[in-house]
Order: sequence, then C-alpha cells, then structure tokens
Amino acid sequence: MAVRGLSANSDSLLRVATRLLGITEGRLRLSLFKSPLVLNSFGGFAIAVATMFLAIAYFTEHEMLKAFWLGAFTTTLLGSVSFLGTTKVAALRAHQREARLQRDHDRMLRQLVDASPTMVSYVDREERIRLANSAFEKWLGVARNELHGRHIRDVLGEGPYQAVQPQMKRVWQGESVRFERLLPALDGGCRYVDSMLTPHFGDDGEVEGIFEIIVDITDRKRIEDALRESEERYRTLVETSPVCILEMNLGGHLETLNLAGRTMIGEDDRSHVFGLSFIDIVAPSDRQRISALLARTRDGETTQAEFGVLIENERRVFSASFLPLKSPEGSIQKIMGVMQDITDAHLLADELSYRASYDALTGLVNRREFEQRLERILETARAEKTENTFCYLDLDRFKVINDSCGHLAGDELLRQIAALLQENVRQRDTLARLGGDEFGVLMEHCSIEQAKRVADKLRKKVEDLRFVWAKKTFGVGVSIGIVSIDETSESGSAVMNAADSACYTAKNRGRNQIHVFRHSNTDLVRRHGDVEWVIRVQEALRDDGFQLDYQTIIPVTDRFEDGKHVELLLRLSDGKGEPVPPGAFLPAAERYNLSTKIDRWVIRNALAWFKANPEVLERIATCSINLSAQSLIDPRFLSFVIDMLETDPIPAEKLCFEITESAATANLTDAARFMSTLGKLGCRFALDDFGSGHSSFTYLRTLPVHFLKIDGIYIKGIVDDPLDMAIVRSINDIAQTLELHTIAEYVESQPVAMKLRELGIDYYQGNFVAEPRPIDQLARDLDPS
Repeated sequence: MAVRGLSANSDSLLRVATRLLGITEGRLRLSLFKSPLVLNSFGGFAIAVATMFLAIAYFTEHEMLKAFWLGAFTTTLLGSVSFLGTTKVAALRAHQREARLQRDHDRMLRQLVDASPTMVSYVDREERIRLANSAFEKWLGVARNELHGRHIRDVLGEGPYQAVQPQMKRVWQGESVRFERLLPALDGGCRYVDSMLTPHFGDDGEVEGIFEIIVDITDRKRIEDALRESEERYRTLVETSPVCILEMNLGGHLETLNLAGRTMIGEDDRSHVFGLSFIDIVAPSDRQRISALLARTRDGETTQAEFGVLIENERRVFSASFLPLKSPEGSIQKIMGVMQDITDAHLLADELSYRASYDALTGLVNRREFEQRLERILETARAEKTENTFCYLDLDRFKVINDSCGHLAGDELLRQIAALLQENVRQRDTLARLGGDEFGVLMEHCSIEQAKRVADKLRKKVEDLRFVWAKKTFGVGVSIGIVSIDETSESGSAVMNAADSACYTAKNRGRNQIHVFRHSNTDLVRRHGDVEWVIRVQEALRDDGFQLDYQTIIPVTDRFEDGKHVELLLRLSDGKGEPVPPGAFLPAAERYNLSTKIDRWVIRNALAWFKANPEVLERIATCSINLSAQSLIDPRFLSFVIDMLETDPIPAEKLCFEITESAATANLTDAARFMSTLGKLGCRFALDDFGSGHSSFTYLRTLPVHFLKIDGIYIKGIVDDPLDMAIVRSINDIAQTLELHTIAEYVESQPVAMKLRELGIDYYQGNFVAEPRPIDQLARDLDPS
C-alpha cells in the first residue's frame, strides 16, 4: 500500500513537471534517465515545491487549510524521494546496458578488423602505432604487443618512411589519400601495395591520428606488367610484320597501319595514315567488289579477297582477310585487315599458266592446250554442225639431223620449222607442237579440200627449207595426216588417234606426203589401238594379271618422320615376263572407263599385301597410291575406300593418295569432298605433277593436301634452265608458306639432286636415288641385316 502510494505520488509529481515544462512525460523520463544533471535538477525542483508547501502551512492559521498544506508537503516530499530513488536506479541500469553494448560493439569491430586479410593500422599524433591487426603483424613478422607504441620509422625503416612523408603530410592536413608504393616484406623483398590513409578527427576537429588500410597488389601488378609487355610485343610484332596489318573503323577509315602497310601506300608518317579511306587505296576496278566485301564484314562475317593496289602507277596484287573486332558486349566496333603482297606469286602463276599452255622451245601451243582447244571445237561441231579439220605433221629426217649434229641443232631446226609453219597458217588456226618433232594444226570452219590445200602448202614450204648447221646443209620433209572434225566425231582422243594413223600411213607411203583419214578406217584403228589394250586390261583385272612395284621416296634431310616413304606403281606383263609401264595402257583404260576398276584393284591388293606383311607395315611411314580422275568423282569409289579401311586393320595415316593437279582442279568440289572425308580418317594426300599449269594456286586453300609433287618437266631442266630453277624455287616457297612438303619427281642425276638440296626441297624421287622394285622385295629392303 505504501509503495503504491509513493509510486502514485511520484507519478503525480511527474505530471506536474510535464505541465510546467511543456513536454511529454516520455520525453521527460528519457531526459532524466540519460542525463544525471537533469535528474538532479528535477529532484531539487521537487524538494523546493515541498518546502513551499510547508511554508504555506506554517503561515496559515486556518486549521483545515494548514492540514491540507501539510499533507501536500508530506506527499510532495515523499514522492520526490521515491522518484529520485527509482529513477536513479533505472538510469544506472540503462548506463550499464549501454556500456555493455558498447563493449560488445568494440569487441566485434576488433575481431572483424583482426580477421581481415587487409592490413589495418592506426598511428597517433606522434606517429606511434596504437593499433595493428593480425595481417599487419604477419606482414612485418613482429608481435602486436611489440608494435604498440613504436614509431613507424622504426618499424618501416628510414627509406620507406621518407617515401611516404608527402602523403602523410596531406593526411595531417585533413585530406584522405590513396596511392601505390613498394613496401618491404618479411622475405626481404618488396611488394606492391595499395595504401589508403584516412585522418581521424578529435572532438575539437583536429586530426588526432591516421588510419591506414593496406592491400597487397603485387599479383595484380605482375599481371598488369605482363599484359603491358604482351601488348608491347604485339605492337612490335605487328609493326615489324612483313605483311600489312591494319585497323579501320566501321566507316572504312584507317585507325592504325603498320610499317609494311605504310610502305605499301608510300606514307612514312603514321600520323598521316589516321583517317584515310581504305577503299581509296584499292585499285578503281576492284573498289565496288571490296566495298561489298567490307559491308559483309561489318555484319559480322570474316571475308577474304584478292584485289589490286596501285603503287607508284604499278599495279600490285594483294591477298587480304578482313575480320570484325567485337567489344566485350559483343557489338562490332572495328574491322581488322591482314594483307599480303602476292604479286610475285601471281606472276609466277601466269608464267606457269603460260608454260602449261605453250611449248618452251618454240613458243607454240603445247599438246595439253591443244587438246583442250580440240575438245571445245568438238563441242561446237556437235552443237552447230560445223565442219573443221585437224592436220597432224611429223617431220621426216629430223632424227638424222638431231643425232648427227646434236640436240642444239635439233632444237634450232624445230624453232625454224615452227616459225615457218606459223607464217603459213591462218591467224585463226591453232598451231601446236605436240611433242618431239610432231606438230598439229586445228583449222576451224575448214573443209577437207581446203585443209588439203593448206597442208600441201605447208609440205612444200618445209621441203624447200635448207637447214644449215656447222657449215652443213640439210633438207627436211614432213608427212601430214588429215582428219575431219564434225558432228559425227566421237572424242578428242579418237580424232588424235585417227590423225596419227593417217600420218603414219603417209610415212609408210614414202614420206613427205599427205594422207586423209577416212571413217571407214575407224574400226581398224581401234582394233589395233585402244581395243587391244582394253582387252588386256580386262584380262588382267579378271586374272590378277597386274603386278605392284614400289619406288622409295627419299627425304633430303633427316628431319622427317621415321620409316620408309614409298609409292606403289602398277605394271602389266607384256606376255613375255617384261613389265609394261602404265603410260602404255592407262590412256586406253581411261577412255573406256576402266580407271576406277584399276584403282580398286590396286587398293584391294595393296592393303591385302600389307595385311599379310605386318612387319613391313610397321616400318612404313607413308605408302602413296595413285588415283584417277574417274575415281575422284565416283561416290561409290569413296565408299569402297572407306569400307576397305574399316575392314582391313591398316592405319589410315600411313596411306597417301596421289591425285594429279589437273584432275583435282578440274573436279575441285569432288576433290575437296573426297579429301575431306578420307582426311578425317587420317589419310593424307599429294598433288601429283604440280605446276603443270593451273592459273592460280588459291585452290590450295580449299584442298587438305600434305605433299606437292613438282612436275618432272621442271625438275629435268633445273640445272641448265634458270626459268625452271625459278619455278621450282617458287613452288617450294609456296609449299613452305602453306606448311606443305615438296617432292621432286624424275631426279635422274647427281647435279639435279644437289640443286634440289640447295633449294630446300623435302623429298627426292627418281631412278637416280631409287629405282622401282617389285613389292615382294620391300621386306628384304627394310631388313637392316
């Protein structure tokens, strides 16, 4: 009861105070709890009020009033005493709770700082360490109790201390500072750190100390340095690269161009390059095509092209690749171009094309080009029913002059005959040297009677020629066979055979004559020509009458794979035990579509032989097998090869299929499909007779070949003919650029072999280095004993 009364008195007193002070009861209680000064003032106020009530009672004479004021005095006095007691107890408890929370907060903060891998420290106004976390302690290798109170000069050393003074001075002036520096480490070295100095302000606003947070950034700096070095190496590589490397914006204006590119456009100062329009560098005839190409690159496509560039009024040819450069977000920002001057390669290709189409000795069209033109005339004759004529010319007594006076005399005679014939044929006619002392004339829109008059004129001109050599005079003649080319003509080979037969007849009739082939002779010619070989080939396929020989391909140096590199060669017995070379029967087989059957026979028997001789297979690095053009375009043949490789456990990587360059380029899509399919199984490929005359080598980019077998026509003349030497060198350079190996065919002498070694050719092949042998001798040849 008494406690409740005191509590009620204190509550009454509190309400009186709130009215007098004009504040809420809650706010007054909070003020009393939080401030001892306010609490004491409120107690004094309560006692003063009680004293006032006592004075009023003392001076009041009325007994009832006196009793009232004495009661007020007693109530107020007891209430103030009760209030002050209870309030001070509550205030004390609140203060203790706040102190405990503050201690918990400080402890958690210290634990957090101490657990941080980042170094944290604090120095006072005298630059003495007052706080250092565990990371700082580990860095210096000094216990915290030993760090406390020490001057930072003593801890860091004089050098690092002086180095940081400019930054410390700024912080003492109230500025936060962040910088990178080298800091001594425990291992005796120095590491890069990122330091952040923050001032600690006292109640008076002055800086009392400095907090420092230190992060080890050594690894980041190393990465940055490595990237910087890598960028510098990249810039150096780009700048010194022999190929032109450029960057342009999406508008087609140059932003960077390396030294090779600046040399290309004749501009030494790189600052003058910025902003130039790339398309202005391109030759006018190619600008529209290259503009369309760059538009595709801006759409995200990597593109390639060849185009001309005019440099000092000279047209140069460049091969270029353009690729889009993307931002980290994936948007296209720039275009990079890589360009290479391929003018020399183009000139070489033109030269090779000329050499492939024209005879080097006489300058006339050669047999290969002649046969292509003959096929075009045949197509026209069938389509338009035109009449045309082919004359086959074979010199008489040429062998006598060539044997008695030497090859130089024979060559000079051929040049004079070629010039003489050229002067006496129509401009529209095709005059060709077909080989040796044989010539041919294709006369379009020409009847047999007209051709006979032209042929007789040519015969008389040759007959009248007097060839003088070494003060000796020689007379020559020419036998001519004539055949009509019209809608009934079957094929180019049939026309050639017919003309050859007619020429042979002219020779047999006394030489220096003309004979016209009649279609009534066709069956006779076939019977004694192609048909005879076809029958023998079919018999050999049926009775396994073929035999396999091999010829070793010798590496020029020892830098290639271990094991023997051989080429399998097909032979046909002549019935007397002597082998017939493939050049005798393969043309007829090809004309009668037997080539694929022969290729199947070779692959089937070769794989069977190696399967029966596994010890030989282990020591073979590469076995080359020739394929015909007919097999290349036959999808059933491709399936056959795949089936054979899956059936016989012969490693596909040991097989190399040789395809002539002419067959590959004439059937480029089929060749690429064939090579790509078998290449995935591990097979390798060689282009045979390489350099025999394609107009461009760009197809090499699409064919997955491994070897280039340089045409023997160039190898034979490499010692004496500078042009042959230049062609072989250029082909080898192209192969090295494309990372292909080169094989020189028809190496028949020591001087030729030495020249090839000087040029850096990879492999030899020819009778001088290794003659063909029967395949059964391969095991003995591989036996080291």
